[in-house]
Amino acid sequence: MAAITAAVDRRRKMYPAPLPVDYPMKASEAIVAGALVNIDSNGYAVSATESASDLLCVGVALETKTASATNGADSISVDTDGIYLFTHGTDDAAITEIGDVMYVVDNNTVDDAAATNTADIPAGVIYLRKDADEVWIRVGGHTAHTML
Repeated sequence: MAAITAAVDRRRKMYPAPLPVDYPMKASEAIVAGALVNIDSNGYAVSATESASDLLCVGVALETKTASATNGADSISVDTDGIYLFTHGTDDAAITEIGDVMYVVDNNTVDDAAATNTADIPAGVIYLRKDADEVWIRVGGHTAHTML
């Protein structure tokens, strides 16, 4: 599984309607529509990775944007409460994982194996298993805060 570098039309279950929040972006950061978005240790939005300098995953980018050279000069619109389809990481997604916490691997991939993830940043909770390689997860800052 690999991070995305171009906008994707991320499949979303219509529950509830998108709840967009504008987050200030890290200087020169590129975030594509459909990508998971993290907040770094300085409070700026970044394309999600498993970085120890990222604090939490807040949701899914609703637009594609590259920030200017100044921290916080640009903002990105993020859906902070939705159910989205993401690639499951290293092992096959099992039906018994419904309700399990999923952790950020990259901006397009989540995994339930926190022990293999460097930073253990919760991305959300499995809502539904599509197949062995993809899972529907409920993403958003509300989820991450309650799991920390």
